[in-house]
Amino acid sequence: ATEEIDVPSIEAALRVYYDGSSSQEMRRDAMEYLRQCQTRVPGQYILESCLHSEMPEAWLFGIDTAVQSVEGGVADSAARLKMRHVLLAYISNRITSFATLPSYLSSKIATALAAIVKLDFPDYWPTAFCDLSSILSSEVEKEILLRFFAYLNDTIAHSELSNGWTPEERERGQSVKDAMKEEAIPTFLSLISTTITASPRLTETALFALKGFIEWIDISLVMEPNMLSLLFSICHARDADAAIASTGCLQEVITKKMHHNKKIAILSTLSLPSKLPFSEDARTQSLASIFCYGLIELVQSFEKALSCEAEKEYADSCFSMMEAYAARCMQYIGDDRMDVMAFGVEAIAYFVSKTKMMMGDERQDIVWTRVQAITTTCLARMVAPEGFTFDDEEEDEERFSSIRKELMAVLGNIGRLIPDYTKEQMLSLMKEFLQEGSSMLQLEAALYVCYHAGEIFRSEVEDLSGGFFHDCMVLIFKQAATYTASPTISMYFECVARYGTFFAYDLSSLPVLLGQFFSPYGMYHSEKKVRERVTYLFTRITKVKPICEGLTHYLRDITSHLMPVIDGDKKGDRLASKLSDQTKQSLFDAFSTIAVASLLRTHESGLSVDNVTGLVVSIIRTIASALEAPADTCEPWMLSGLLSSLCGVSRPFDRLVSSGNWRDIEDARSTIASSFYSTYPVVLSILSTYASSLNGDVDREAVQSKAFAYLHRLVDILEDQALPPLITAFPQLLQKVDVRGFLSCLVFFNQIVSKFKVNSAAFVKSIFFIVANRICNDVERLISNNSESPSSEVEREIREVRRTFGLFLYASAANEVLILLIQENHDVDTSLPPLFDCCLGRVGQVESGLQKTYCALITTLLSRPAVLQNTETGKWVQVKVFPFLYAVLSSRQFDELNAETLQVASEVGRAFYQIWRGCGALGQADVIGFLATLPIWSSELETTFTQIMDMGEPRRMRDTMRDLGRALQQSLK
Repeated sequence: ATEEIDVPSIEAALRVYYDGSSSQEMRRDAMEYLRQCQTRVPGQYILESCLHSEMPEAWLFGIDTAVQSVEGGVADSAARLKMRHVLLAYISNRITSFATLPSYLSSKIATALAAIVKLDFPDYWPTAFCDLSSILSSEVEKEILLRFFAYLNDTIAHSELSNGWTPEERERGQSVKDAMKEEAIPTFLSLISTTITASPRLTETALFALKGFIEWIDISLVMEPNMLSLLFSICHARDADAAIASTGCLQEVITKKMHHNKKIAILSTLSLPSKLPFSEDARTQSLASIFCYGLIELVQSFEKALSCEAEKEYADSCFSMMEAYAARCMQYIGDDRMDVMAFGVEAIAYFVSKTKMMMGDERQDIVWTRVQAITTTCLARMVAPEGFTFDDEEEDEERFSSIRKELMAVLGNIGRLIPDYTKEQMLSLMKEFLQEGSSMLQLEAALYVCYHAGEIFRSEVEDLSGGFFHDCMVLIFKQAATYTASPTISMYFECVARYGTFFAYDLSSLPVLLGQFFSPYGMYHSEKKVRERVTYLFTRITKVKPICEGLTHYLRDITSHLMPVIDGDKKGDRLASKLSDQTKQSLFDAFSTIAVASLLRTHESGLSVDNVTGLVVSIIRTIASALEAPADTCEPWMLSGLLSSLCGVSRPFDRLVSSGNWRDIEDARSTIASSFYSTYPVVLSILSTYASSLNGDVDREAVQSKAFAYLHRLVDILEDQALPPLITAFPQLLQKVDVRGFLSCLVFFNQIVSKFKVNSAAFVKSIFFIVANRICNDVERLISNNSESPSSEVEREIREVRRTFGLFLYASAANEVLILLIQENHDVDTSLPPLFDCCLGRVGQVESGLQKTYCALITTLLSRPAVLQNTETGKWVQVKVFPFLYAVLSSRQFDELNAETLQVASEVGRAFYQIWRGCGALGQADVIGFLATLPIWSSELETTFTQIMDMGEPRRMRDTMRDLGRALQQSLK
């Protein structure tokens, strides 16, 4: 087989492949040739031939081919025997001549040997570890052997890597592991002791291998004095990488699973605080890690030892060590390196969470002292490292924000243990930092502590007439002029919003507070993020009733700031152009809330009803005027913002109407309502202009959405006055709107019918048949255009059209409006053209919620004398209603009854029963006649009724079903 291998050609292909100047095509051809070689020739022969080459890349190719052959299950035991002989000969005869070997090559040789041992030891290669331990004459050989042990340990000894193994592989892996304990470990530890200080490269390799073995070998082998001495000496070595690796080994020792008493004894023996002093170099992170996990292990062991009286000595020893570890971890919290700080915080957080269990009589004073020191340390760490700007895009700053949240959680736990001391320290920090001359970072830290203290002492936030939070707000409000940087501005206004009731007890501060909000450092800030947030926070404090009432005295000032907001929509250079539509809507909502409060208490606000009304009307008319701007000066996004403003102004008045309190401001009601009424034409005109969203234009869709939102409000505010303009506008609008806009129209119609009931008849008459035809056309178009495989979006649109129209019909029927149409047309089917043919389609495709709606519609219609007395109703029931109801009950949804399908069945039963009750009016003979022509009663239907009754439906429903069944059976006889 070796004669088939053309080594020079392999070498040539490898040169092309590794040559950076080769084209992609040349490299692809070279790789294809090498793959063909691996497919055509057994791996052991490629290995043997390539190891005779003088080219390192050929060696790598040969060894890699062997690994693939072994791990892929292609190489049998004979092939693997050949491979190991070739590899051992190569190591003994050729490797020894190299002073060093590239790490990738030594790793690949070790990987190949480990793959063979994993399969052949002990059955086919019982002397594996003895044979391998003989190749220790050079440093290169020792490195290969160390890497071999590390790789074998990773693939066999670590249980988490064996989850996907077959039972046979798991059994073989365990046998290798057991044999390694007897034969390999002594060899391995001997190798470690001779190489651990040989050279930096060997030292790191040896420590890496040792770290993997510590998890499962006998811990006493590592705790042997000479081994510990070596590990500690490397921890202090100049080579930081080796020191970090050695610390990692010690960390594996202290986190190794064992009985808690043994863990305490080992930690006592190690005495890490005295042997690993605090340092501020590259190894600090690894030291922070070992002390972090050490403290956690100690706390867990202490908790277990404390539960047993006989283990008091262990508990005392553990408690003493916890003190030393906690002191070290607190030092790491003060480090500016995020990774180091994180380890310290993690350990202290766990320590504090378990503090309560340490409160024994003899330990209490020590614990209190430690917890108080932790409080001071955590508060001091609230100040961000120098250079931080709190830009979320910076990784370190984002990490610090996360760590600071954990520190606040620590303070929260401490605050529940010693609340008075915690508040005292927080207030002390604020007094120290909230002064002229303090840095931005100190100011920000003080504000941050103040804000988050509200989460710790939540119960005290409600009453700010005095106490801790009152004192905090006095401090931060006094220094408000110093908050000029974005982080401090944002945090200050967050505090104002959280502790807004403070100003309810000091209303004289409101003018100053308003000035802060309406300033270049507040709502006019140059940064959008700050501007948006401050504006939102202003709207929040207006929801605090005492503050809202206090602000009524300054309504004129607030209005003066809102006018430029509207002008800015046209000019594009003021506050409005810098605020999102949602924020703008909230801002005008806040204004109107204050205005409503002013109207309700004009005798206290210092403004007359006419003055307040005039300010409200002025805002409404100014917005309406801006909306009337020519199309070339009013972009869709601008209209959307102005409509948001109108929605904001209208919301508090909408609430006033719905709560029935219009009468409380009777003097202003007609004037304000007239102002809203005056916006009707322009909004309806905009809606007509933007009836179609033009292929998903987001801005146009927003205009349409905001216009409908405002119309919903107008209907509630204007009441009966709202209908006449709609009767004129909507017939034309319905011809123009797209499917999305049409659905919005239907939702709007539902509101009108539900609100005005019979009084909406004229409006419904004006649009009903246009809506019906639009339904037919839209659904037919959607189905015909997507008949083969409709997309989920199309199916959703069809469902929405059917569902929303069903709700409209049901609202119209329940409120007698539809009955009036039927009386006028004398034909139910003509009055409801799209009811069954279009809106329901095939019953099996209609969701149960829609079926329930239409069944309820049928029941409602057939309970009205006007329908039952109609001569055409019997024909409509025969041709449309009965087939639909029967199809619903015969659909596959009833194969498995559940709460949803039972609701549908209940509505079907109600519809059937309503028909039967109306038989006298319809004509008994006619009903029996057309029932006889239909296969209404079948064994399947009877089974369905029986199942429904067996499900334990309410008695009334069971009786209805039973009576219905009897009636149908009797009529069919």
